[in-house]
Amino acid sequence: ISTDDCSASYSNGEILNDEVELVQTDIYLTSKQTDSESPTPRHASWNICSGRPDLDAIFKATKQEAQQNKEVCVAVIGCGPNSLMDQLKEACRKHSEGVFGCGGVTFDLHHEIFEF
Repeated sequence: ISTDDCSASYSNGEILNDEVELVQTDIYLTSKQTDSESPTPRHASWNICSGRPDLDAIFKATKQEAQQNKEVCVAVIGCGPNSLMDQLKEACRKHSEGVFGCGGVTFDLHHEIFEF
């Protein structure tokens, strides 16, 4: 687990007992923190990342992985400020079926909005 850039971990599904890991959790710490203030994850499948997520890169990599596994629906769960959830909604729309050239994958968004 690293607080470095998470771009390499988007399609890191591990094979366990001949099955691909279907759930991946990426947590983005967007406030300024020192390494000593960074939380330690309690579960090995979490990715702790610094900065804002690159939604376009995440969706492209996830779509490619879904196509390789012959999946047509991907659940997207987001929690954050309204501005980030609006970006997440737009990314789901942009990369989903019904949009020309989407590749047959639909991103189904479930989100919770919070503001500080």
